[in-house]
Order: sequence, then C-alpha cells, then structure tokens
Amino acid sequence: MQIDRIKEEDLKEITSDQEELKIAAIKRQMDTGYALSSQAIKKGLTREEIAKVSENLEELPGVDISPDAERVYPYDETMETMFGNLGQIPKESLDAYTMKGYDNNDLVGISYLEKQYEDLLRGQKAMKKYVTDKSGKPIGEPEVTPGKRGNDLVLTVDIDLQQKLETILEEELRKARARGNPYADRAYAIGMDPETGEVLAFGGTKYSSKENEYIEYSYGTLSESYEMGSAVKGASVLTGYETGVISHGTTLFDTPISIPSTPKKASYANLGWVNDVEALERSSNVYMYRIAMMIAGFDYVPDTSGIPWNRDGYNAVRYHFNQFGLGNKTGIDMPIETTGINGGIQQIGNLMDLMIGQFDTYTPLQMAQYISTIANDGKRIQPHFLKEVHEASNVDGLSNIIVDQFDTNVMNRIQMSQSDINRVQNGLWRVTNASNGTATKYFKGVDFTHAGKTGTAQVSFGNDNQVKGFNLTFVGYAPYEDPEIALAVVVPSLSSDRNESVNKDIARRLFEAYFDLKDEPKPASPGEEEDAE
Repeated sequence: MQIDRIKEEDLKEITSDQEELKIAAIKRQMDTGYALSSQAIKKGLTREEIAKVSENLEELPGVDISPDAERVYPYDETMETMFGNLGQIPKESLDAYTMKGYDNNDLVGISYLEKQYEDLLRGQKAMKKYVTDKSGKPIGEPEVTPGKRGNDLVLTVDIDLQQKLETILEEELRKARARGNPYADRAYAIGMDPETGEVLAFGGTKYSSKENEYIEYSYGTLSESYEMGSAVKGASVLTGYETGVISHGTTLFDTPISIPSTPKKASYANLGWVNDVEALERSSNVYMYRIAMMIAGFDYVPDTSGIPWNRDGYNAVRYHFNQFGLGNKTGIDMPIETTGINGGIQQIGNLMDLMIGQFDTYTPLQMAQYISTIANDGKRIQPHFLKEVHEASNVDGLSNIIVDQFDTNVMNRIQMSQSDINRVQNGLWRVTNASNGTATKYFKGVDFTHAGKTGTAQVSFGNDNQVKGFNLTFVGYAPYEDPEIALAVVVPSLSSDRNESVNKDIARRLFEAYFDLKDEPKPASPGEEEDAE
C-alpha cells in the first residue's frame, strides 16, 4: 500500500545526487531501531567527524556520540561462533536488562558464551555525581566513580588442541570428498575430560559450495542431530543387562531376521553365535535386534505376522538411553542446545533400529557425554566451557584473585552395576584392539591404550532424499585404564562407506594430538628459571 501511494511526481523529485543517497542510507539505518533504544548510524568516526557532530548536537535532537567496543579474536576464526556475538538489547528483553541497570543503548551478549556469561563479563560504567543548587545548576566539580571492566573468564578449552582439531577436521573432510563423497559437507569432533566434564576441544567444519571454502561450524555440535549408528551399542548392551534379558556371556545367533512388511534385518555378515562382548567387538546388529525383541516380549518366528509385542519396550529402551544423555540435554553451559528427534512409538522393526542407532537422532555433544559416562564408570557429568572467573586486572595478564570456578557436576549415575560397566568397557577395548575389532587396524602403532566404538548409519539425503548413504561416527576414550580424554566424531552424509575411514582417521589424529601436546615440555615461568639458576 505504501508503494502504491507513491505518485509519479514524487519519484521525479528524487535525483541521483550522492548526497541524497547518503541521507537515504542514514534514514534507513536510523529506522532499523525501535522505541527507547538507540541505533548506531555510523561506527569508526574520524576525529573531524566527531568534532563536527559535537559542535552541532543542539541542532540534532536524538543524536549523540558514544564510545563503542570492538571485538578482537587473537586466534582468528578459532571457535569464533561459540564465543557468540554482542548486539543491541533484544526488544523483548529490554525491561529485564533495564532492571539490572543497563542503558537502552548498551551492547549485550546475544548468543552462545557471550550470552551465557553476560553477567560475569559486564563491566561497570564510570559515574559522575553532581551537587546542585536550588535552581538545579551544578556546584563545583562532580564526584567521579571510576568505571571497571568485566571479569576475566578462563575456559576449559586447550587452544593448541582446538586449533589442531579444526585443522584435522578440514583436512579429513577434504580427503573424504576427494574419495568420491560430494555430499559430505560437514564434520564434527569433541574432546572432553570424562572425569570433570571440561570441554578440551570442540569443533565443526562445514564446506560452503557458495564460497568454495571450509568454514568454522562448531555450533553444529550442539544444534544438529543425526542417526549415529552402531556407536550407541554400548548403551544397548547395558540396557540389555539392566532389563534382565541378557547377562554376561549370553550368546545369540546372528543370522538375518525376516518380519513381514519389514525389510530384512541383518548384520554386515552372518556372524553366527556371538556373546555380548563379541557383539560389541564385531558390531553385530542382530544381537542388538534380539535384545530389543526380548525387551518388547516379541516371540519371534521367521516370516510370521501378527505376533504380539509390548510397545512399552520403547519407553524402557529410551529410559535407559536417557541415563547416558542420549535424548536429553547435556547441561552444557550454553543458552541453547537441541535434544535430537524422538521417533515416537512405531513398529517392532523401528524399535530394533533404535537399538543400533538408526531411529532417534542425537547430537555430537550427546555422544561425547554418553561415551564419557561409560569411560568414568557410570557418572553422567555436565560438560562445560567455563573453568574459572578471575577478578578484572588493570594490567596485562590474569589477576590471582579467583572469584568463582566451575565445579564438577555429576548429573546422575547410570543404574547399571559396576560389573556390567566393566563388561562393556572390555567390549569397547576389543573394538580397537582385538583381532575382529571393527577399528583395530586404524589404531595400530599408537603409544597409548584406547577403547571405542564405530558407527555406520544408513540414511537418505540430498534433494527429496533421493541419495542413499551413510553417517559415519566414532566414540572412544584413552588411556583405557585411566581415561583422560573422551572423543565423539560425526561425519554425516557420505554417499559411500566402502573403504571409508574418515571417522577413525579423525579420532586417531585427535587422540595423537592430545598426547603429543601433553608430552611437550612446558615453558618455565620466570620464578622457576631463577630457582634453577
């Protein structure tokens, strides 16, 4: 309607004069704000511009000049998205910030760590207190209360490991695409301390076809979810123990399962009789299918329809998976994270798929918390970025005064017994060490002990889901006897998994980077050098 109301003679008044274009640009910028909030018209003013505007403020009602802050990233794009952004106070939050003493034109954290820890990062403005006479005119000089910058936050992230992780992700994603996987456009990896929940490295890499380059995409680790495949089988076996349908050493026959109106369900090969730890070592799908059928009371007879089964089996499986953080929020100190997609209650075949990680979806961060829970003997630990809060210092470097720190938070302990956990830990050790382990050949020659689980989920993607492909995953920890780091690696949307090792290659390189950095000699402090002399 506004456009229709513009008359031809109105348009003729507009010229191509540059000055008018400047005025239009300024007006457009001013109109993007909202009531009671100031809006930046131009940043980075020259001294001449500041002087010219200041001299004419009386003729410019509503216009002012104020200091601004500029963010500096000393490590370039490393974890840039996870730091978050500053911006104008959101309109819906204006009252809440005003009550805390903010001015309408203050910049605040609007995403990720900046938003999460706005209260800690916020400084105090300098204040001037005037004494006035009866007419309101100031008497003498004002009393000045100096300003103070915000606290210093120390993160858990090892910057050297973080930079290596981002390099590894890009290099291995490039290799996978070069091997004939054009749809593989992102890769994620997380390293965390399974005992404390400290996030040691946290990254994502995404290929942008528009820019033909790889960009930092770390927030996808907590905002995107995928079918993770067999990497969840540690939770599946522990669920079998806890529900009582299997015990240590239970053997089941791995052969294809035929259910009417359901595609044939099988492992990658007919494995024959396998027990619980062999099922993990060799990644038997059928073993997990049979656990699901027993939990649901499904008395399987080949090619027979109409067999009753208990739909509460879904609730039982998810109840136990949730204890590891699969399908739950991890509690990461971020303002937002997704929990993945719950597929609901459908057919018995879908329940079987749930047990091999091909029904519900999970985030890479949930997978890191899950494997950490197994690595640390059953404690689900809250992952976190914040390590310490230091009082602001007026000199370079950190203040020695710590005003707060993030304590390890055990969110829950899984219900499974320690002997059950030990049994699954042994199965995960066999995955990367035993002769039939699905990842053994990828970890030969390393000088640290390890355990883990590979995953391959069959998925559809591309336009209208016409492409059939795979998500490749890996979860693991090291050293096996006393874990220091737990890993989750997710590479979705590969069009072929034949001879594809990108998930294992990323995991091995990240493990090696962690232990190489750990073994590097640390530079001595000045005090230590003097003592040595």
